Amino acid sequence: MENLLRVLTASPRVHIGNVTKNCDEIKSIYKEYADKADIILMPELSLTGYTCADLFENRNLLDNTISGLMALTKFTESFGENGSALVVGAPIEVSGELYNCAAFIQNGKIIAVVPKTYLPNYGEFYEKRWFSAREYDFENIEIGDMTVPFGNNLIIELGQKGKSVKIGIEICEDAWTPIPPSRILAINGAEIILNLSASNEVIGKEQYRRNLVGNISSTCLCGYAYASAGIYESTSDIVFSGHNLMYENGKLLGEIKPFESGILIRDFSLTKIRHDRIANKSFADCKGMFNGRNFVKIICNKKLMQKNEILAKVSMTPFVPSKNRLERCTSIFNMQVAGLQRRLEATKSKCVVIGVSGGLDSTLALLVAAQAVRNLNLPSKTVVGITMPGFGTTKRTKSNSITLMEKLGCDIREISIVKATRQHFEDIGHDESIHDITYENCQARERTQVLMDVANKEGGFVIGTGDLSELALGWCTYNGDHMSM
Repeated sequence: MENLLRVLTASPRVHIGNVTKNCDEIKSIYKEYADKADIILMPELSLTGYTCADLFENRNLLDNTISGLMALTKFTESFGENGSALVVGAPIEVSGELYNCAAFIQNGKIIAVVPKTYLPNYGEFYEKRWFSAREYDFENIEIGDMTVPFGNNLIIELGQKGKSVKIGIEICEDAWTPIPPSRILAINGAEIILNLSASNEVIGKEQYRRNLVGNISSTCLCGYAYASAGIYESTSDIVFSGHNLMYENGKLLGEIKPFESGILIRDFSLTKIRHDRIANKSFADCKGMFNGRNFVKIICNKKLMQKNEILAKVSMTPFVPSKNRLERCTSIFNMQVAGLQRRLEATKSKCVVIGVSGGLDSTLALLVAAQAVRNLNLPSKTVVGITMPGFGTTKRTKSNSITLMEKLGCDIREISIVKATRQHFEDIGHDESIHDITYENCQARERTQVLMDVANKEGGFVIGTGDLSELALGWCTYNGDHMSM
């Protein structure tokens, strides 16, 4: 399947200060999944461990980091252009300063190195003790025997001509700032944001992290992959949980929850991201307002993998929220009530008329009408509920509808449509034993006619009972169920 980007995040076991062992852990994951994902994303400072503290000033550690990074890069060469791009975190020295970086590696080359833009230096964090940070524009640096693009104004174009995706990178704290680099990267073309993180765990931070990543993904109309340091980091004064997240345009695609372990692998739909960016004109307006900085495109000629299936969560009940169902349903109910109240006030109608079948859709509509009338301190009989038995009406549904109306104190009316519908069948020459679409529509339209005419007679208006799930599934009868005032 085209226009999908498959990303994997992992929080491998960390050996603090031991670059060789950390590279072995990363190699093990890469070897297993190199043909199963387009990008494999590791956490912040994954080559050394995030909690090395003053060891970051140790020359031996910094030299080993470069050696390990080069060995890791060489390791990817055997997987060729079809192998995954690998993104790892490492401390890298540039012009006598140390930077907290992300290295983007593929097919034996370091494609780009992106330094962290903002360093946390408050509370339990002391990053400015070891690292430098600033708005660092593109330049070429030497790493081992390679010349590598370096800067936090880089956008990596991954793929081949006509089939590529633009990648932006930010690192942990960058996402927590008022204007994260990801937002600027997105309006300058980045479609997928990768975040290498070492986010510690405190009470309430888990949900805050979801909200943060989800919000960036939503407002930037992008895919966002977040890989955080795991439980094997040092726990001298803070604890890490390995919370990994993937969002697409504000929707959670998947997560590895705090203190759980495993691999998170999902597909991002480039078709959806690109469609939403075209449709959202405010996104385009932002591009015109925040384009002061020059972003450099770095080409990575990797062949994106062929997908035979989509790795995404597909709900069997897309209209039913999986979480906070009562809160969501109450909110929907209150919105409907508020809308109907306003219409009742504006039209000064004497009543509202509703067809009650005993089914779910008309039940919800009846409850909304009853609550709106109650809120306006009007008599409960302002709601005229009409049950209209026809050829398919059962004793149970008819009984349900009448019982409900009795409990709500409605003006209850029963009008059979059998005689009128049978006359209509005769007029148009339809055999009533043939239960086809004509058979169904004739009954639906006869019920609508009854409701409309009663509303005219009583000086009220008809409340529709067709709901959004019916409409989405194409179930509302034309000039029948979906007709109302």
